[in-house]
Amino acid sequence: MAQTKPGSKILRVLILDESPDDAEQASAALRQAGYMLKTQRLETGVAVEQNLDSSQWDLILCAHGLANLPARQVVELAARKQPFTPVVVLARRIADDELHQLMQAGARDVIIKGQWGRLLPAARPASNRLPQSLCSRAVSPTTNCTSSCRPVRAT
Repeated sequence: MAQTKPGSKILRVLILDESPDDAEQASAALRQAGYMLKTQRLETGVAVEQNLDSSQWDLILCAHGLANLPARQVVELAARKQPFTPVVVLARRIADDELHQLMQAGARDVIIKGQWGRLLPAARPASNRLPQSLCSRAVSPTTNCTSSCRPVRAT
């Protein structure tokens, strides 16, 4: 399956962060890589759930440590509402056990704020990936699908 090149389509990004500056820095890193963006920034859990029901996203960026919106809750909610949309957690600092829990819950990556270069590999649109359970049906046996598929979370 061909990859979407940066700039070839609009990347729809939902940003869950209390800091407009951090949201803009993440957006700037994606734009600098050549992506055209449509972004929306939210701060509350109710707004996130409603938004995931009404809009489709290519990428969800979620700040770790929001008082009213735990990152793990966002990862789990996104897994239910938009299972093929990658969630990247942005943190100023994070304990190893919290990082492990977020990754087990289904986060695509956990990135330290300011290390925006790490955001680019995680931003590859979900439309270029297939869930692991569909790989065997969608690709030939000689195709290595592990680099373009992410595992499906058990429900």
